Amino acid sequence: MCVSTAKQPRRAIRAAVLCPGPSLTQFPGRDGYDLVIGVNRAAGYFPCDYWAMLDATPFFHCKPLGNPAILCQTPEWVKVQRFIGDMPEPRPRHRHIAPEDVDADIAFELRTVPARFKYSLCAAITLAHSLGASAVDVYGADWRGVHDYDGWEITQNCRDARRWELEQQSFEVLATSLQNFGTKVRRIVPQVVAHDD
Repeated sequence: MCVSTAKQPRRAIRAAVLCPGPSLTQFPGRDGYDLVIGVNRAAGYFPCDYWAMLDATPFFHCKPLGNPAILCQTPEWVKVQRFIGDMPEPRPRHRHIAPEDVDADIAFELRTVPARFKYSLCAAITLAHSLGASAVDVYGADWRGVHDYDGWEITQNCRDARRWELEQQSFEVLATSLQNFGTKVRRIVPQVVAHDD
């Protein structure tokens, strides 16, 4: 028998999810947040407890501040481990979290929401929910342009208008679904963002 966890109260854990868009620089800092999850290159902007990157590409283009646990697909983790093995000592010591590990900690009904691992942003939000967050604030999700907070661009990334539209749709589906399970997700809308795109 499956018991639904919908509408059950959650602990008062507040999470900040940091995306690498130009408005990330408006993140006010850790005060008031119990956990911080960096998405892709945002882990190089602010020390994070967790680093969500579904593929290994951000790992090769970012030096994280601190030693966050990494949420990524298992085949990508193998690539990360190979890369770390080629580094001189002292090597970083990251812990791996696979999407299936996150799935084990969420309600069965949420596992049917395909948006939860479609993009690294959605994976980070799903991770925050699995860790007990009742509120998730998302910074740096600008959904336009190709440059990160520092003006840098990973050329392999597809960051055209259609890609941003799909990510925004996935975000909205996931946020609506999580609301039914006691986690309120809100995107902190950038005040003024300068894009050179």
